[in-house]
Amino acid sequence: MSFKGTLLGATVGFFIGGPIAALLGGMLGSFLSSEKPEESKRIFSGDQKIRSEFTYSLVILFAVVIKADRITKKSEVLFVKDYLVNSFGVENAKEMMQLLKALLEKDIDVKAVCSQIRTSSSYPFRLELIHLLFKLAVDDGVLVDEEIKALHEISSYLGIYSIDFSRIASMFFTFQKGSTDGRRRTFSSRDKLDNAYDILGIPKNSSKDEVKKAYRTLTKKYHPDKVSHLGPEYVKIANEKFINIKDAYDRIMES
Repeated sequence: MSFKGTLLGATVGFFIGGPIAALLGGMLGSFLSSEKPEESKRIFSGDQKIRSEFTYSLVILFAVVIKADRITKKSEVLFVKDYLVNSFGVENAKEMMQLLKALLEKDIDVKAVCSQIRTSSSYPFRLELIHLLFKLAVDDGVLVDEEIKALHEISSYLGIYSIDFSRIASMFFTFQKGSTDGRRRTFSSRDKLDNAYDILGIPKNSSKDEVKKAYRTLTKKYHPDKVSHLGPEYVKIANEKFINIKDAYDRIMES
């Protein structure tokens, strides 16, 4: 069954009001018009609604990041397509890409959309959104100032703590001191060690006991089980953060 009978229907039910409903209303209505009435009115389980909420929130924010530099890059669109195909299959991805295309042509009130997501979702849910938005932004190897600004704004509006934003950002890149072009850099051995401390969110002069304490705290906070209700496709992404944290810990302990 396609998104029209599962995630799409759940989304209509979940986003019954607010800025997201206003943004998606016309587009979702056109998708649902071809569905059987019993499909569009179907009752969905809690997990289906949560997965629907995450998926459509993600596609909206994908559109925001893609449009940040006022250039819709083919590589960014392909990233989204590949992600959706790998996560949900070809047919479902086609429908979601239609929605993305429509969103790229619309003005999006980012603050209002993020505020609705913030009030209706858990913190681990929002951390996964930020992680995936970073994956999109750095996919082409370049992170421009407009993208950095968009990621900061989205994170702030979603209520993500600055330490968590910095920690996730450090999993993808390190800003070179004095650099403003936003380009990714090649890590030296020292850079990699410094980056490991950034990922754990602790000072570079931390003791081994402090490193262990930070690691134990983060493994609980970022454990993939916290997003298991979103489905295996999102657990896989969460596991990436978990592995990055483990690698950072090992790097420090071995130094």
